[in-house]
Amino acid sequence: MRKFLAIWAAWGMFFAPSTWAAAYTFTSANYSSGQITVGSNPYTTAMQTIGSFTVGALPANQSTQSDAIGSLQTWSVNDGVTTHTPANSIPTLFSVSTDASGTITGFTLNVTTSPVTAGQPAYAAFISMAANGYRNVTVQYDSSCSAPATDTSTGKTFCNSLIYTGGDTVATAAALAGSFSTGGTAPTTYVVTPSAGTGGTISPSTPQTVNSGATATFTMTPVSGYQLASVSGTCGGALSGNTYTTQAVTANCTVIATFSVAPPTTYTVTPNAGPGGTISPNTPLAVNSGATTIFTLTPNPGYQVASVGGTCGGTLSGNAYTTNAITANCTVSAAFSVASAPAPTASAPTLGQWGLILLLSGMCAAVVRHGRRAR
Repeated sequence: MRKFLAIWAAWGMFFAPSTWAAAYTFTSANYSSGQITVGSNPYTTAMQTIGSFTVGALPANQSTQSDAIGSLQTWSVNDGVTTHTPANSIPTLFSVSTDASGTITGFTLNVTTSPVTAGQPAYAAFISMAANGYRNVTVQYDSSCSAPATDTSTGKTFCNSLIYTGGDTVATAAALAGSFSTGGTAPTTYVVTPSAGTGGTISPSTPQTVNSGATATFTMTPVSGYQLASVSGTCGGALSGNTYTTQAVTANCTVIATFSVAPPTTYTVTPNAGPGGTISPNTPLAVNSGATTIFTLTPNPGYQVASVGGTCGGTLSGNAYTTNAITANCTVSAAFSVASAPAPTASAPTLGQWGLILLLSGMCAAVVRHGRRAR
């Protein structure tokens, strides 16, 4: 029972009641003597189980029964002794199968009185019916509820020691005729067909069945290097971020997601040069992420490149500086220094200088000879 109570709330989110509802009624045959336990059991063969319930829209084509307890809007079951309603009982299981229109073709409904206390009588009814003629009804009773328990998820108290049983089982269509009926009309539905072009996906990606007047929501996810360009199709709708919600659907329609190549990410490299030279280019550059760029450093006369710094990082070769791969905005800073004066070097006399040296040497020699003769 705790399992069924726990999933009641979860299914309620999926089988949310809507303004549309379908009403169902059911009636069992009288209980047979072979199925009634004697003793303090208050049930007799003159009794039968009758009831009704209304539900909101249900998913179509459920070939096997799926629990839909959250779809119950109203319900009432009389097991021959107790009239179970939301005021005095709780449903512990409601599962259904449906046809293509969402109409219930079979159901199982279990209800039990709650709250109960020790020493008080407790009752439960378990009904299964299907349009193919199958019907199984079981009632249970404990005159003193010797083992009350509390469901921790709901706080509801119930009796888990129901020991007396009665009911009927019928497996012929004739016996069921007229005892299980439905009213109301299933809602009109339309199909919304999504598709996505190259560069991304749309979710859900399969055709969606939507009630007339309802909307559908799709999420677009671009792959790396792409961006969402537009969402079109015949449904119409509004795009918020990467989520597209259709207009109220009134016919079969489409949602088409288109993607485009995303522009590359760029960063700014800002160059600057100190006194004594220039850097080229000398204005900020937009560089694609992961790319490099090159700057040329030109010292003024009498200056030389001293260093290249900044936040870009890179390598200097001669007067050319190549940055590292750019992954963020960064700077390149060139510094210059005064060039050192070259040291003087001795050079050999030229031919003319050698001639002058020889001439002077000869003249000196002649003066010396002349002086000697004069003495």
